[in-house]
Amino acid sequence: ALSLAINREEMNELVWDGLGQPWQASFVPGVPYYDEKWAKAYVEYNPKKAEALLDEMGLKKGPDGIRLRPDGKKLSLNIECVTGEKRTKPLELVVGYWKAIGIDASLKAWERSLYEQRDAGNLVQIKVWDNFDRQFPNFILDPRRMVPYSTGSDVPFTEYARWYLSGGKEGEKPPEEFRKLQELWDIARTTPDEKKRDQAAKGIVNLHK
Repeated sequence: ALSLAINREEMNELVWDGLGQPWQASFVPGVPYYDEKWAKAYVEYNPKKAEALLDEMGLKKGPDGIRLRPDGKKLSLNIECVTGEKRTKPLELVVGYWKAIGIDASLKAWERSLYEQRDAGNLVQIKVWDNFDRQFPNFILDPRRMVPYSTGSDVPFTEYARWYLSGGKEGEKPPEEFRKLQELWDIARTTPDEKKRDQAAKGIVNLHK
C-alpha cells in the first residue's frame, strides 16, 4: 500500500529532471540475480488501490482523515535519513504522498553520526540509505542490504542481526521470513556446491520480491 501511494513518475520529474526510472530497491539489469518482477513490483502509482488495501487491514480514517491503529491511536510513520538535499527532497514528497492516503507521516534528517547512533540503538522506524550497491556483481560477499547478518545491516532490524551474531543470546529472534534470509545466506556463503549457492542466493531474492 505504501509503495503504490508513491508517485514515482512525478518524483522523477521534480527531483531527477526525468532522468530516472520507476524501480524497486532491487538489483539492476546485468547484475547476477536480477529479477524484473522484483524490480517492477508495486511501482505503479495507484493511490485508490493503496487506500483500499489500508481499509482492508482495518486501518480506517478518523474524523480528521488520519487513519487509526487498532489501539485507537493515529497511524504515524516517521522516516529518518542523513541530512542532504539528495535524500530529503524525494523523501519530503513521500511524506506528502503518504499523508494523502491518511497516514500521519513525517521526516527527520540527522547529521550522519547522530543518525548512525540512532540506527545502532534501534530507534529508527523507517530508515533510508542509498541503493548504489545493488549494482555490485555479487551480493553474497556483502549482503548488508539483503540479510540481517551484522549490526551494520540495512535490512531491518538491528536486533535480528544481534540475535544472529549471538546465537540467540541477545537481540530479538527474527520472524520466519527474516530467519529464512539468514539461513539461506549461511548456505550461500559456506557451501562449496555452486548449484546450492545459486539456489540459496535466488531464495534470498525471492523473499525480497
